[in-house]
Amino acid sequence: MYLQNTVYLDGNLCGDIEIKETTKGTKYCHFSICYNESYKDKTTNEWKSVPNFFNCEAWGKTAETCAKYKKGELVSVIGKMKSSAFTDENQNQKKYDAIVIKAIRKLTFDVSEPVEQINETETFDESELNEATSKGFDIF
Repeated sequence: MYLQNTVYLDGNLCGDIEIKETTKGTKYCHFSICYNESYKDKTTNEWKSVPNFFNCEAWGKTAETCAKYKKGELVSVIGKMKSSAFTDENQNQKKYDAIVIKAIRKLTFDVSEPVEQINETETFDESELNEATSKGFDIF
């Protein structure tokens, strides 16, 4: 069985993106994307909204592209999940999960354009990268 680590996420940027550099000069950035999930509370019969926050990171030219987007903008990203563990300054073990961004674009809604359905069981391959590029994603 072939398993693939691909994340597609639409949401709002939680803050402006700041580019940083490693000691070797590689550019990178860390930022968060949020989307609100709505559900109907069965006991009160009221609609409720729960925010979901996702850590993201980008490297090199991708980081530079991400930095052109601003806080609050609705973006769509393609990336992969990464988990890492580290020890903080108090010697506590910490886990950090993030989406490593490979493509990003600003979402705008034009009612004259049809909404595209995505089959979640499809694999992410070169043809999808080409399609994403043709729809305005920045691919690196």
